[in-house]
Amino acid sequence: DNSTIKSDFHIMADEPSRLFSSFDVSRNDYYTIHQEACRNLHRDIVFIKKNMAKVGVALSPATSTETLEYLLEEVDMVILMTVNPGYMGQQLVPQVLKKVEKVRELKEKYGLGFKISVDGNVNAKNINSMVKAGADTLVLGSSGLFRKDRSIKQSIELVKEEIDKIK
Repeated sequence: DNSTIKSDFHIMADEPSRLFSSFDVSRNDYYTIHQEACRNLHRDIVFIKKNMAKVGVALSPATSTETLEYLLEEVDMVILMTVNPGYMGQQLVPQVLKKVEKVRELKEKYGLGFKISVDGNVNAKNINSMVKAGADTLVLGSSGLFRKDRSIKQSIELVKEEIDKIK
């Protein structure tokens, strides 16, 4: 390990527990698995938290937030996919913003401290509605950061400007 930078491992694979030993993670890293990919999500979440790193759980757009309620006390982050995983350049699934609100309400209801992250089509146009819904972590990719029409530095400045408008 040559870096002190925190890493965020987001694993979208069937039965991710078979891959746990494949990654060199530190206690301060995040290791996120998808609800849809686990036979026993709670067991996997507990294992990651006890033995590996901070733990996250991700939901694809079609997966209900009710699938999380029984394990929210165990997680450090919830990632709500705002596009269907696997293909870059997709448009935001707008119904996911309601899911972000629901997860924020559950977090407040139970007084929990996990992060709420959004991943997929996060860009200057969508950031305002994502943050207002409850997202406190934004995953930037091809639609918001890695653009052919501007540098990464310009993209970061644009994102910062949009976040500053929210305050």
